[in-house]
Amino acid sequence: MGISYQLEIKDFNAVRMVGKKTTVKFGGNAKKHWKSYLDNGDNDLLQNLKNKVSPNEDCIGWMGNSNLETKTFIEMPGVFLLENSDIPEGFDYIDIPKCKMAILWIEGDTPNLERGAHNHLLKYLKKTDYIEDYSLAFSMEYYTSIGYTHLNKENPVYKFGYLLPCRRRNVWNLD
Repeated sequence: MGISYQLEIKDFNAVRMVGKKTTVKFGGNAKKHWKSYLDNGDNDLLQNLKNKVSPNEDCIGWMGNSNLETKTFIEMPGVFLLENSDIPEGFDYIDIPKCKMAILWIEGDTPNLERGAHNHLLKYLKKTDYIEDYSLAFSMEYYTSIGYTHLNKENPVYKFGYLLPCRRRNVWNLD
């Protein structure tokens, strides 16, 4: 099958993302944290909140708050809730503002579609009237339930999204 890419630019509504934060070293990953989040009941609890707005069983990973001194960033697996929602005890949250969002949908027959996703998104974004907006200082990985938890084992097709705030390119090419 190979890998296919599709970029879309959306008006992204403000949401409150709730999950469990962890600190990750540059070049590292949060696989153990994700495994714990998925296996210990945290994800199940959040998936059943009444004010959840992300699709059922989809899981999002927020990444941001990079610290150049410590060479770390924050990663938080979780779900989207309505803006200003109450947060269950023991969980963290991040308010994501209304913004333009570049979403690169990646489909393929391998589960590791997140590898290089940021650079792939930037490559496709260059072909549009938009550029990345790092002023919001975050990006997100989006794991669809169809492409991960409810995968067709006989003919696996993984579907992953990479999200990055963007803005319209300056018409005078001063960016």
